Amino acid sequence: PCVIRELSDEKIIVAQQIIENIQREDLGVFDKAEALMKYKRSLGEAVTWKVVEDNLGISKRRREQIIRALKMPAEVRVIITEKGREHVRWRFTERHARELMKLQHNPQKLTELATAAVDYRWSLKKLGEEVEAALRSDAANMPPAPIKTVRYQDVLSALRAMPAEKADAFLRKLQEDLTQNETVQPQESA
Repeated sequence: PCVIRELSDEKIIVAQQIIENIQREDLGVFDKAEALMKYKRSLGEAVTWKVVEDNLGISKRRREQIIRALKMPAEVRVIITEKGREHVRWRFTERHARELMKLQHNPQKLTELATAAVDYRWSLKKLGEEVEAALRSDAANMPPAPIKTVRYQDVLSALRAMPAEKADAFLRKLQEDLTQNETVQPQESA
């Protein structure tokens, strides 16, 4: 079954086409995002995203999820689009794109995992595991945070300026932190 409508306004026609395309399951991640951008441009510069969302019947969150795919590096988008066409029964989804964007700070790893995801037709779960492993590896390779030295007198001054309840909570938290962190060594104030 199909619905036949006679539409005269160009903006309504474009909106209807975009709505239909966004709802298509076979439309690629980047095609959806580009269609949204094209629709917004067709409405004019003064139009806000709120108007676009209302016209298309999508939430702000949904629109942001779709558009976020365009933040992926161009070479990765090409890899996904070109190689993805080779696999008839596997599809790179928006959720795959969101997982990969967690590696936005590391374009080399993002490209590597995007290529592997397409080549080996990784499930979303597999891609998520690989992204998490890459993030853990990144964290393990980061230098330790510098240790800040705080003078006893500065702590006392700050405590005196706080309301009693807040000072008590601060002291409990400080004691908890100090007992959990064996590397803290008290120093004599000068």
